[in-house]
Amino acid sequence: MMAWLQAEGYDVHTARNGMEALIALQRDVPSVLVVDLNMPVMGGAELRRRQLAMPALAGIPFILVSAAHDAERIARDLGIEVLFKPCDADQLLRSVAAALPDES
Repeated sequence: MMAWLQAEGYDVHTARNGMEALIALQRDVPSVLVVDLNMPVMGGAELRRRQLAMPALAGIPFILVSAAHDAERIARDLGIEVLFKPCDADQLLRSVAAALPDES
């Protein structure tokens, strides 16, 4: 997924787990988050809950990626979009573009 985004010119930062992502968010605020539901240390759902509890970060669009059977329910409960694995490049790029603020 990172390669697809970079090929479209997006500046991509990665984190190995949800806790690392949360720490990085406090240093550098991205335009959109693309996060896996199942990550070590802290999963995507918990990262979203913590993001929402931080006013400065709560408005960042969040796209959940998962193959879990309950991902749709989790995403709905958290008010976010879910992309089911395996997703393709077009699907990811459309979702990211739609989540970004209109630059016009």
